[in-house]
Amino acid sequence: SCLILLMDPCDCTFEILKLAYYPGESSVSDLLEQIPLQSSFNFRLRFQNYSGLMALSNPTLDTEENSSCHQLVQSKPVPMKYSCEFHRYKQQQQQPLPGNHHEDTMMPLVAILPERNGNTSISSSVTNMVETTETLARNLLSNPAVIQRLQSLQKIIFQKENH
Repeated sequence: SCLILLMDPCDCTFEILKLAYYPGESSVSDLLEQIPLQSSFNFRLRFQNYSGLMALSNPTLDTEENSSCHQLVQSKPVPMKYSCEFHRYKQQQQQPLPGNHHEDTMMPLVAILPERNGNTSISSSVTNMVETTETLARNLLSNPAVIQRLQSLQKIIFQKENH
């Protein structure tokens, strides 16, 4: 399974989904097809036509190495490194650092916002949509309340997987 962040900048809503996938087999398209089936929070989020997925590093860390972002290729399988199981395994292998535990927070994959038609402030070019999505996701995921929610969700997921 993996976490997917859905966002709607028009009404400032977001949802984090846990989707099942087979690392190395399930493609980005396979994950995007699951969104309407799994999303329950907001009608607009559920039926957006997302154009892909991107992976962000933890935006709460300030190093240049950790500020990367890359778009996953639609037709290629989603790697194991984005799975909840891989993150849990990695966490179990490392000693927790004292103090700030943002490093331990699993970042969700981000659904890239669809192109918008009509009079909106969001540009319709694909490059700008990726940049807009990245900016919105970084702003959202750097919010301490959202990080805290992600950490709580992560604990729940790991507890369920241990039973």
